[in-house]
Amino acid sequence: MATGRKLGLYGCAWELDAGGWAQRATRAGDKRLRANKPALPVCSETQKKAEHDRELWAEKVFARAAETMIAHESRLQKQSH
Repeated sequence: MATGRKLGLYGCAWELDAGGWAQRATRAGDKRLRANKPALPVCSETQKKAEHDRELWAEKVFARAAETMIAHESRLQKQSH
Protein backbone atom coordinates (compact mmCIF):
# COMPACT_ATOMS: atom_id res chain seq x y z
CA MET A 1 0.00 0.00 0.00
CA ALA A 2 1.17 3.46 -0.76
CA THR A 3 0.07 4.92 2.56
CA GLY A 4 2.17 2.57 4.71
CA ARG A 5 -0.88 1.64 6.79
CA LYS A 6 -3.66 -0.85 6.25
CA LEU A 7 -6.65 -1.88 8.28
CA GLY A 8 -6.54 -5.58 9.17
CA LEU A 9 -9.25 -7.96 10.26
CA TYR A 10 -11.34 -6.64 13.18
CA GLY A 11 -9.97 -3.14 12.70
CA CYS A 12 -6.42 -3.82 14.00
CA ALA A 13 -3.94 -1.33 12.64
CA TRP A 14 -0.87 -2.62 10.84
CA GLU A 15 2.10 -0.48 9.90
CA LEU A 16 4.99 -1.01 7.55
CA ASP A 17 8.26 -0.92 9.46
CA ALA A 18 11.82 -1.93 8.55
CA GLY A 19 11.04 -5.64 8.93
CA GLY A 20 7.69 -5.61 7.13
CA TRP A 21 4.12 -5.28 8.37
CA ALA A 22 3.83 -5.09 12.16
CA GLN A 23 0.77 -4.80 14.37
CA ARG A 24 0.59 -1.85 16.72
CA ALA A 25 -1.87 -0.42 19.23
CA THR A 26 -4.12 2.20 17.70
CA ARG A 27 -4.73 4.08 20.97
CA ALA A 28 -2.92 4.47 24.26
CA GLY A 29 -3.95 1.61 26.53
CA ASP A 30 -5.26 -0.54 23.66
CA LYS A 31 -5.75 -4.05 25.12
CA ARG A 32 -5.42 -5.94 21.84
CA LEU A 33 -1.64 -6.21 22.01
CA ARG A 34 -0.02 -8.74 24.32
CA ALA A 35 2.37 -6.11 25.73
CA ASN A 36 -0.58 -4.01 26.96
CA LYS A 37 -2.52 -6.85 28.55
CA PRO A 38 -2.30 -7.33 32.32
CA ALA A 39 -0.25 -10.30 33.48
CA LEU A 40 -2.22 -13.41 34.37
CA PRO A 41 -2.14 -14.33 38.05
CA VAL A 42 -0.06 -17.42 38.80
CA CYS A 43 -1.68 -20.11 40.92
CA SER A 44 0.28 -21.19 44.00
CA GLU A 45 0.11 -24.80 42.78
CA THR A 46 1.82 -23.75 39.56
CA GLN A 47 4.62 -22.14 41.55
CA LYS A 48 5.01 -25.26 43.71
CA LYS A 49 5.13 -27.47 40.62
CA ALA A 50 7.74 -25.24 38.99
CA GLU A 51 9.86 -25.35 42.16
CA HIS A 52 9.55 -29.15 42.27
CA ASP A 53 10.52 -29.41 38.59
CA ARG A 54 13.58 -27.22 39.19
CA GLU A 55 14.66 -29.43 42.11
CA LEU A 56 14.31 -32.58 39.99
CA TRP A 57 16.25 -30.93 37.17
CA ALA A 58 19.07 -29.95 39.55
CA GLU A 59 19.25 -33.48 40.98
CA LYS A 60 19.54 -34.94 37.48
CA VAL A 61 22.20 -32.43 36.44
CA PHE A 62 24.34 -33.06 39.53
CA ALA A 63 23.93 -36.84 39.21
CA ARG A 64 25.09 -36.69 35.60
CA ALA A 65 28.02 -34.45 36.57
CA ALA A 66 29.03 -36.92 39.29
CA GLU A 67 28.95 -39.80 36.78
CA THR A 68 31.10 -37.80 34.39
CA MET A 69 33.65 -36.99 37.10
CA ILE A 70 33.81 -40.63 38.22
CA ALA A 71 34.38 -41.79 34.64
CA HIS A 72 37.06 -39.15 34.09
CA GLU A 73 38.88 -40.01 37.31
CA SER A 74 38.77 -43.74 36.54
CA ARG A 75 40.35 -43.07 33.11
CA LEU A 76 43.07 -40.99 34.74
CA GLN A 77 43.82 -43.78 37.23
CA LYS A 78 44.02 -46.37 34.43
CA GLN A 79 46.44 -44.16 32.48
CA SER A 80 48.68 -43.59 35.50
CA HIS A 81 49.17 -47.34 36.18
